[in-house]
Amino acid sequence: GRLLPPFPRKLPADGGSGHSGVLDRDRAESYDRRMVQARDELFLKLALRQGLFSQQEAREFLIRYRTEGARGEGIGHWLVEEGIVAPEMAAQIRSAIAQRAEGHVDSSRRRVPKRAGGTAPPTHAHRPVRRAGPKGVKVTPAQQVLYIGSIVVAIGLVMFFVFKYQEGDPTRYADMNNEKEQSEGEKAANEILNAEPAPATAEIPTTPTWTDQEIKSMTAEIRDAIGLARNHAGDGRPGRGVASIEKRLVKLGGTVPAEVQALADTELEELRKIADETYAEFLEDLKKARASGDETAIEDILLEIEDACGPEYGKKARGT
Repeated sequence: GRLLPPFPRKLPADGGSGHSGVLDRDRAESYDRRMVQARDELFLKLALRQGLFSQQEAREFLIRYRTEGARGEGIGHWLVEEGIVAPEMAAQIRSAIAQRAEGHVDSSRRRVPKRAGGTAPPTHAHRPVRRAGPKGVKVTPAQQVLYIGSIVVAIGLVMFFVFKYQEGDPTRYADMNNEKEQSEGEKAANEILNAEPAPATAEIPTTPTWTDQEIKSMTAEIRDAIGLARNHAGDGRPGRGVASIEKRLVKLGGTVPAEVQALADTELEELRKIADETYAEFLEDLKKARASGDETAIEDILLEIEDACGPEYGKKARGT
């Protein structure tokens, strides 16, 4: 679309009457203005494609140029003077506009060579339009409509008889249902024949067995965990010791030999007793903090209980 409406055309002061030379001059000036305006708008469009400014800015530049700039020099020269467009870019855009203009002039001003008699040959020879159809046969629009209507009626009749035949053949759907029932029955019979017989008795899980080397390795793992748990208990955190032994049992597969499990259970029982004693000491401090109403102290003691005794003790303390 155009960026702005074209300049208003000048008319003679007497409303259109006057000497023919004045009218010719006005026409030439109006044409020149339109050409300048077209070049300016083309310059702005090419600049927009290059991303030099936005369309709103282009409108504002065109308004300023028409009110301030000299139209004879072109908007490209004005944009360069204002520092909006670089001179190199403006030269490239003007070159592109000139190439377009030259191509348009060359194609529109070609001259046709004259004949020997001095008259130019006709540029367009009138040729009769040949309609589709057999040679020498003219088809009128009414005949075309009649042909098309006949084809549509014929197609409709064929479809009608096909549907009527399908509706009038009751054995067709019966045969289809019988085939479907037979195929479903055969499928069920095949499934019964091919099914594997169920086992007579369920498999009885067997107790896993370990070699002497495996039992020795598991015992060493649990003793290592016990040593780590006692260190935690010595630091006043028996809950961490309980967690370390339980994690080691899970690492060994959850199921261990009876002697290894007994070794772990004995140590876990001792650690839980220490955790109960530690929890009782923390409860005394928690009662005093709650009595004083110090929320910060209460929260600190609850966190210490969870860290020292374990999460289950922390939940118990928050519920008391």
